[in-house]
Amino acid sequence: LNDIQIFCKAAESKNFTEASINIGMTPSAVSKAVSRLEQKLNIKLFERSTRSMRLTEEGKSYYSVCKEAVENIRDIERQITNSIEPCGILRISMPDSYGIKKFLPLINEFLEEHSDSLHIEISLSNTYINFTKDEFDLAIRIGELKDDRLVAKRLHSGTMKLVASKSYIDRYGMPATLEALREHKCIALRFPNTGQIMPWEFGEDSTPFHFKPNMIHSDSLGAFETVKNGFGIMQFFDYAVDANIQSGHVIELFPEHRPAKKDIHLVYPSSRYVPAKVRLFMDYLFSVLK
Repeated sequence: LNDIQIFCKAAESKNFTEASINIGMTPSAVSKAVSRLEQKLNIKLFERSTRSMRLTEEGKSYYSVCKEAVENIRDIERQITNSIEPCGILRISMPDSYGIKKFLPLINEFLEEHSDSLHIEISLSNTYINFTKDEFDLAIRIGELKDDRLVAKRLHSGTMKLVASKSYIDRYGMPATLEALREHKCIALRFPNTGQIMPWEFGEDSTPFHFKPNMIHSDSLGAFETVKNGFGIMQFFDYAVDANIQSGHVIELFPEHRPAKKDIHLVYPSSRYVPAKVRLFMDYLFSVLK
């Protein structure tokens, strides 16, 4: 295990000299520890030159696994020795609109309480992350979950609402039927993972409604600004638009045709030990969402 810890420090440093200073041992000892691992694994972990070093592809994969294992061991050791205050970095990925409109307003109390020991990195993106490659602890996923390698904890549900601005309705008129929407300026969102256009959905069976968009966004917040400024019509989750509906900035169209609610989950890998920092944050999030 000691050689693995030395390897991790070396991987996080520019060279063996810097790693040796951080660890408190000689550069030669660091080099020997890495060499022992390379001989044991029969692979090359670093590409070395007189001026620099970098991880090989095998080294990157090995480092990712070793780093997580070392962190898990330290976490368990802290619990055993009653040093139970979680520490380190908690990395969370979530859709941009959910993060800004729903998630971020909820976590101030948690950040204040644990700011000395725990830091949070939040990635706002509609792209589905790879937990191992991207080194995330948690992610928020909306709708149907198709990856059985993930543990999913339901947070709550969300409803899609079709909206337009008052200025748009004043200029182009209120569509009389769902089919009449095809004659209007419809704005679409593109799935980043598949490149496909996200269809709107209507009715209790969430029937897909396909249309020819006048504008396509990769970001739902950008799409909403377009709608609010009077360019067109689009479907959004309730948490992203309810405040603007209440304030009168946008108007909901066809509320009687809202689709079925979609569940929103907190997910993490089923094969992974769940660190104290993750368990602590999940407990907090569920408590504030009750």
